[in-house]
Amino acid sequence: MAKAKKLAALIALSLFGAALMLFIIVADEQSILASGSLGPARMTLSELIEKGPGTNKHIELTNFNFGKSFVYDTKLVQFRDVYLPIFPNNQPQDAKNLKVLVWIRNDRTSNEPLIETREQVEQFIASFDNHPKTVKGVLRKPFSDVGKLTLELYPGIDTNSLLLLWARNFPSQDSVNNLWMACAACVVVGIAAGVYSTRK
Repeated sequence: MAKAKKLAALIALSLFGAALMLFIIVADEQSILASGSLGPARMTLSELIEKGPGTNKHIELTNFNFGKSFVYDTKLVQFRDVYLPIFPNNQPQDAKNLKVLVWIRNDRTSNEPLIETREQVEQFIASFDNHPKTVKGVLRKPFSDVGKLTLELYPGIDTNSLLLLWARNFPSQDSVNNLWMACAACVVVGIAAGVYSTRK
């Protein structure tokens, strides 16, 4: 009986931890869902810079080139996040014209190929140069450390006006609801296990 109660207490703690992680994820997904519509607003990079995204932060971006320098974050020896500067077609690739970074994150929501090394970044950019396409994602403000690293690569850039286009699939209401239900299930089962572990 004592071993069973200890196991129940361990299960309860694990489930509460899982519920907390799920809550953070689903709250972020709910925020993204509220920031735009399922259909992306298609525009050129020049239009985005001149007019802004409007009310729909879900964007399909066209008519741009990737810069040759980039910012990345690693997990051990593999890239976890890559931030690629983009510039309007036929515009100099300098700090004055840098307003948007494409953020490719290696996780379940990404809509771009997995990028884990510098060589794969270079291959991705070369492939885009040969066969230009659009990039779909969600606009958001960059993290402070990303802004600082970008400033080192492009001295003089206005980090306050810099935007991130997170290359990811836009969430649906059904997927968000499923995450909420999974979070609630972890809490309910965790409470049940906790109650069992404290019974005399």
